[in-house]
Amino acid sequence: VSGHMSTCRKEEIIKRQITIFRHVSEDLASRLEKATGVKGYADITGMSFNGTHNGFAKDKKNKYANNQVPTKVDSSIAQNNGAPRAGTHEEYYKK
Repeated sequence: VSGHMSTCRKEEIIKRQITIFRHVSEDLASRLEKATGVKGYADITGMSFNGTHNGFAKDKKNKYANNQVPTKVDSSIAQNNGAPRAGTHEEYYKK
């Protein structure tokens, strides 16, 4: 992974990638930081993304893609961030 990341010329992109990996594994993020020589951010909650939402954002301005809040529906992002929840597939288990 770090070999592919080293081909990226923009340090900001590497910082963001490491931060996303940190949400999966602190150990993995630490190894990537050591291998690339780039320190990622501490947390993903303060980041905003282009083209997708940040379901981990705590501040509303960071939640939406490109910092653009949907004007008609305000928030089209479900509380469960699109993940299945209890009862989602209930109809398939009825006899």
